[in-house]
Amino acid sequence: MTAEHETAAKPGVRISLKWMLVALVLLGAGLGLLGRMFFRHHEIFQVSLNILSTIVPFLLAIGTLIVCARRLRSRGLILWALAILCMPLVGFGTLLLSQMFMRPGPGGLGMMTTKQIIATELPKQYEEPWVWNELNRRLQDGKLSAAEADAAVMEVAKQMKAAKPGGWDKPMNWQNEFMEATTAAGMLSDETIIAFSDAFYGPEPTVEPFQRLREGLSRNTRMHIKYGSTWADHSGVPVQLLWTINKATVDGDPIKFNHNNHNARSSDFHGYFNHEFEAGDHRLEIELDCAYIDADKMFGLNTNDLPADRWPVARKRWTKKIKVPFKVYTGAQQIVKLDTDPKLDPASVRSIRVDRFVVQQSNEGYSVAAKLLFDDSLPISLSMDVVAVIDDQEVELGGSYILLQDQGRMFSGSENRGNLDSIDPETRFGDILLVPNAAHIERNPEAKAVWGKPIRFRNVPLERLDLQNSEPEPE
Repeated sequence: MTAEHETAAKPGVRISLKWMLVALVLLGAGLGLLGRMFFRHHEIFQVSLNILSTIVPFLLAIGTLIVCARRLRSRGLILWALAILCMPLVGFGTLLLSQMFMRPGPGGLGMMTTKQIIATELPKQYEEPWVWNELNRRLQDGKLSAAEADAAVMEVAKQMKAAKPGGWDKPMNWQNEFMEATTAAGMLSDETIIAFSDAFYGPEPTVEPFQRLREGLSRNTRMHIKYGSTWADHSGVPVQLLWTINKATVDGDPIKFNHNNHNARSSDFHGYFNHEFEAGDHRLEIELDCAYIDADKMFGLNTNDLPADRWPVARKRWTKKIKVPFKVYTGAQQIVKLDTDPKLDPASVRSIRVDRFVVQQSNEGYSVAAKLLFDDSLPISLSMDVVAVIDDQEVELGGSYILLQDQGRMFSGSENRGNLDSIDPETRFGDILLVPNAAHIERNPEAKAVWGKPIRFRNVPLERLDLQNSEPEPE
């Protein structure tokens, strides 16, 4: 056989000029459509580009393989091409079929045993819905034993206590249904219920920082105690925490709280007491009577002013003692520092401005009012006497403070008022003077320092509302 015959016998792929022109036209049209989609329909462009980059080359490769196999008359190669074509269909079909036997959720929870879920998945997902949806399904299908339910709740209590040792401060949305169902079915042991409740309500009461006091004062002293959680009714907790104050003493002397708005189910206690203190260190001691009462026993029960000896039978009952040391200062002792660091000068950053400066008529002369506004750029807390200077007369408008805190700010109010005997009808301007006075803010334990130099706003325009005619004009 000659070389010419050998060359002619070799198979090849031939494309006619006609089909090449058709392919070029289709390619140009396709590129034009892609360009149009890129500028007008970007999301469709991305989907089309993904298809052209994956599915289309795959189908072209299979088609080319089949064409070549037919020309070679290779039946095995055709079958191999068809097998490759079916592989994605078989894979997706198998995936869909497997999902019929696997419950939704990460990790294939439906394929795990309950013991595996509690041991491996629950510690990681106790605040997510997937584990609880699966446990609730097994509970409803009767495939969850009391021992498994008890173990699940005990594991949750362990994780809660590790994450927030002081107690839970938000609702338990995903655990709610499971807790209510297992409690109603009597599947939880006393030990587990108490462990979960301890983790939820927290082990200890908390007391707000005690306010600062000076010697000799017997005015109302504020007390705030927090114990428990406001989210108990939204978390499926099997028991309610009830607590009340048994007794309270200051340095061993009994005291009585006034204006007490606490009921036994509330997590907060606000009260006041009167006591005359000497300068020095003192200690407040409070004893609480506490109980866990089953939630179903609380139905229809009004705990306002209900004495502890009338509470329902408790699942657990105990007493808690709170000891609060505090200090009483002498009358002349400085409590809050007057800071004069120029970098903290509120006037230098213009963080205070006068919003209104008004003169009104009053029963005995004139009323003067000033409204101050404080920007977020205020660099330091303020405690001051506000004084208006009008016609060389100083008018005391009262004390004011603004306390910067980690969680925002506390202030006494932005409006200050005072009285003025007389004012010239032609007066249209006045001054406002802010004189540092830490006494207005020193009772707050968070107050460490305030600005210590006077701030004066000069020639502030006066709103002379006293000059406006209040009589209706004749028609």
